[in-house]
Amino acid sequence: MKKLQLVLLVLLLSLLFVSKVSADDGQHNFNAKEIAPRFGTTDTFVDYYNPQVPEGRFVQHSLFWDESQPLDAYFKDQAYNGYSPSGLEISIRFDGYDNYGPANGPYVWGTGPMAEDRMSGDSTEGVYWINEMPYGYIDTTFSDSLQEPGANLGSGWFALINKGNWYYSGTYLDKGLAYQDDFKVRVARTHKHKSGEVAGQCSGEIGDPWCYFQDGPSYEAVESWRGNAPGKADWNYPFVYPEKFDYPYVEPSYRFNG
Repeated sequence: MKKLQLVLLVLLLSLLFVSKVSADDGQHNFNAKEIAPRFGTTDTFVDYYNPQVPEGRFVQHSLFWDESQPLDAYFKDQAYNGYSPSGLEISIRFDGYDNYGPANGPYVWGTGPMAEDRMSGDSTEGVYWINEMPYGYIDTTFSDSLQEPGANLGSGWFALINKGNWYYSGTYLDKGLAYQDDFKVRVARTHKHKSGEVAGQCSGEIGDPWCYFQDGPSYEAVESWRGNAPGKADWNYPFVYPEKFDYPYVEPSYRFNG
């Protein structure tokens, strides 16, 4: 009997230990409906009215987190490996797989943001980019793919959003060679590193783009290559296929083969 009690005690302690580790470490493989908003759009257009950026190419994201949608994935107890707070990052990528030649660079609508590696309150905010999300930032393009240039805009502490509100973020882009192009958009949950990490680049401040990295699969809000620039694309509705992150590939409309 004592032996049975000992076995049960060991089993109970092991379950408690596993539960504790799970709570401290959080998760990273959340369903799409848990990390992506219920509604969102991405709009790409030429701005003819801003004298500071004549005929600037602009990309704008709009997202809406419904009041009935849980935010649990962004709470502290679910932070990836204890890295808190958790953020959300929106990534737009243009189709740069055109047969154009490396000397001229990728044949895309936008090669990257006019200002990057910036936090809320920076002098470039409101001039070259906007971000209404909590602790908004515009990410660095360091190590981004040359075949898929674009821009990332994120929130450093996404759990602070007010449900039922629309949030807008956007940036002017350095002009590419293409007047029309195809794009995709992805949404990912991110985690914040500590001061001195990431090869000494992370300051430890909330909203520092060098501190945030994706911690699980991204959700294809606009699949490859459904979006057309200039133009608008509504985000996919993640509740139709809550387990599904990848949507069918869409052949590009404007790929240049000259």
